[in-house]
Amino acid sequence: MNPHLPSRRRAQRPGLRLWPVGTVLALAFTAALAAASLVFYAGWELLDVRGLKPERRIDSRTLFDLVKLAIGVVAGAGALVALAVAYRRQRVDENGALCDTTRLHTERFTTAVSQLGDDSPAVRLGGVHALSGLADERKLKRLQKDLSRLRTDMRRRSTA
Repeated sequence: MNPHLPSRRRAQRPGLRLWPVGTVLALAFTAALAAASLVFYAGWELLDVRGLKPERRIDSRTLFDLVKLAIGVVAGAGALVALAVAYRRQRVDENGALCDTTRLHTERFTTAVSQLGDDSPAVRLGGVHALSGLADERKLKRLQKDLSRLRTDMRRRSTA
């Protein structure tokens, strides 16, 4: 994106606007950490904990709980990465579909305009009808009116 363009023109430019993956992942991890901290603090307060009992040695149950916690943290981080990648893939696919639609519209427009220069009046009228169909799809009212006038004029000339 060109930083020298006014913000209004930048907003009007079509295309894909994605944040960098690193930024998205950093924000996702920060949000997850904030949510986990909030839940931990709320649980701490709701349980009315006065402090921790220091232990020199841990038993196997506590060790197993620590391993489960570590695996859960890694799984959650993996889920966040998968979610960010899936979101980006969806956006890229949507942008590709938009580009394909635009390309198809441009091809149809080019074909219809090339028909306007044909020697046969029937082919020229077909080009006008094709342009009218494109204008109807895009809801271009002014172009629809202009093409309607052109179509009427071409019919008059072909019958004369």
